[in-house]
Amino acid sequence: MWRIISGLWMGWGLGANDSNFFGPGVAAKVIKYRTATILIAIFVVIGAVMEGPKCMHTLDKLSATTSPNEAFIILFSAALCVMIMSSAGMPVSTSQAVVGSILGGSLFRYYLGVPGALDSFSKLGKIVICWIGTPLGAAFMAFILFHVVDYITSRYIRNILALNRFITVTLVVAGCYGAYGLGANNVANTTAVYVASGTLNEFNAALYGGLAMAVGALTFSRRVMMTVGEKIAVIGPLGALVATLSHSMTMHFFTQVGVPVSSSQAIVGAVMGIGFVKGADGVSYKKLLSIVTGWIITPISSMLFCFGVIWLFSKLGMTILQ
Repeated sequence: MWRIISGLWMGWGLGANDSNFFGPGVAAKVIKYRTATILIAIFVVIGAVMEGPKCMHTLDKLSATTSPNEAFIILFSAALCVMIMSSAGMPVSTSQAVVGSILGGSLFRYYLGVPGALDSFSKLGKIVICWIGTPLGAAFMAFILFHVVDYITSRYIRNILALNRFITVTLVVAGCYGAYGLGANNVANTTAVYVASGTLNEFNAALYGGLAMAVGALTFSRRVMMTVGEKIAVIGPLGALVATLSHSMTMHFFTQVGVPVSSSQAIVGAVMGIGFVKGADGVSYKKLLSIVTGWIITPISSMLFCFGVIWLFSKLGMTILQ
């Protein structure tokens, strides 16, 4: 059971990095940071337990992992990559980190001459399409929803106090929905390889992963949350509501598709969509470029690092594939 430590570390890093969908609301002072993290911790566990296995099956099919030792190294490599980028305040894709590490394990099998070792690469099509669709879909949804919500609130809620209450309550509900979606969609990134290796059953994998994500949100999420909330675009309280709702709907959609995607990409795409509503000049393209660069670097660095760690442990005499 000691091998699940890297999965719990990955869950902690995921909770710390991907609990950023409340960032616009915290930055707009609609909700307090501590309140946001407590709500995230509660609903991320509920989402993980209720719907987490839906996305685990996708990573099961991608991974050729049958070894608990390899599962440990795959998640250790992904977690280290996420931790480094989280420390830099950069919202990265934990989904890409895990998939990159799985591919690193496949490369090592190919290095050893295992037949069919590169089959994982041929199964990437659906996953990559969903990765691309996540920020673009969230941006488009936010762009449309902002006009709809703005029209409704302008027409039917004329009292400023009533409007503020509406935004606060709705944003909290949307954020809880987003936390549920994060748990349901992303718990696969923390423990799916343990299910594939037979180390954990689906329920325990979802529960342990969800609890680790909750701890990450409670202890180390502020820096990335504020990066999303303050440094991409100034969107205001109504924009924060729409961005959070767009993120949550995007995550839930891809959960039903069965593909783990990036919560960070969804919220960044949503904030970008609101930024374009308010005018392209309101978007920080420099910050956006650095974030996108992180998304590109993440799977590549995670794959190479995983390959290197597996190679090193094998040279030290650790049996990796058994």
